[in-house]
Amino acid sequence: MSDHPPGRPRPAQLPADIPGFTGRAGQLRQLDALLDRAATAPAAATASTAATAPATGTTPATGTAPAIGTAPAIASIAGTAGAGKTALAVHWAHRVATAFPDGQLYANLRGSDPGRPAVEPAAALGGFLAALGVPARRLPADVAARSALFRDRLAGRRILVLLDNARDAEQIRPLLPGTAGSLALITSRAHLNQPAGAAVTVGLLSTMEAYDLLAGRLGGDRVAAEPAAVAEISDRAAGLPLALGLVAAHAATYPARTLAGLAAELADAAGRLGAPSTSDPVADVKAVFSWSCRTLSDGAARLFQLFALHPDADLSAPAAASLAGVHSGQLLAELAAAQLLTEHSPGRYTSHDLLRGYAIELARGGEPAGPARRPDRSP
Repeated sequence: MSDHPPGRPRPAQLPADIPGFTGRAGQLRQLDALLDRAATAPAAATASTAATAPATGTTPATGTAPAIGTAPAIASIAGTAGAGKTALAVHWAHRVATAFPDGQLYANLRGSDPGRPAVEPAAALGGFLAALGVPARRLPADVAARSALFRDRLAGRRILVLLDNARDAEQIRPLLPGTAGSLALITSRAHLNQPAGAAVTVGLLSTMEAYDLLAGRLGGDRVAAEPAAVAEISDRAAGLPLALGLVAAHAATYPARTLAGLAAELADAAGRLGAPSTSDPVADVKAVFSWSCRTLSDGAARLFQLFALHPDADLSAPAAASLAGVHSGQLLAELAAAQLLTEHSPGRYTSHDLLRGYAIELARGGEPAGPARRPDRSP
């Protein structure tokens, strides 16, 4: 039974969890330790305050050092683009959601989104306050007042705040809880060192971790039968979960195809692009993106590019249909099955900023995508 007080809005804004999430055991343990600290913070704060209060029962005098355990719990997850920062954050947030009976707030701050401006703190706060029951007519105009009202609404409550794709510390500072009990989880390509915060780094997947990811999505028997192909696919995907997910999605759609055949196609795609392996994994995986796009139908390839050029990073199915000029349900399903788009909530779609950047390149005259370049799908 929930401890959530009656009459208060209980937001539940987390995106859908990642099916078949695997790995990142060390990072999950780090986050679990932070949760333990957040869970004991209110009790610790109460005990410390009682211990430092005068015998008369009055509050401690001004200037007394703050009680231990009164600060909110904060964690930042940093790593290169496509390394799975959001996947880790969303998976962990779902796993611990019951520890936050007053709800979960989520905002994609678009700190690294190509072609679109980052979300301003005032706009993010407006969305959070609306979810917490503040009428639009009562929203303060300036960011400082909105931030103060946000902290007031979180005081005494247990809410998880997931700030995804943050640009820098300045962007997130007004969005942080001000008291113990709530927890802020931040993802960013940069290391955002916050006071009293925990820093979690997400690196590239090892070959064994890539093996586990593919086995989780394709079945252990299929992956165990071709270990050399798995190693080559991991190398071609530069150890990035985003790229491995594209390969896994295609392999799951065509179960009769061998992983060795897929690895050969990835090598061919890299050869066509003429791009040698570099120290930048983001540059290395363009061949995977190119290969994945070549499997699309004409309509889906066109919608993939149009979606990237649209100023809104989050589109509904009707909006996508308007873009495509046709009924887009089948096209959206094709793009979602290929993991080139994500249906993060029923009927609403978004895409990873790396994929969006690649689609923009295509739309502005880069490599064509579509069935004219589609590989043979025979086993």
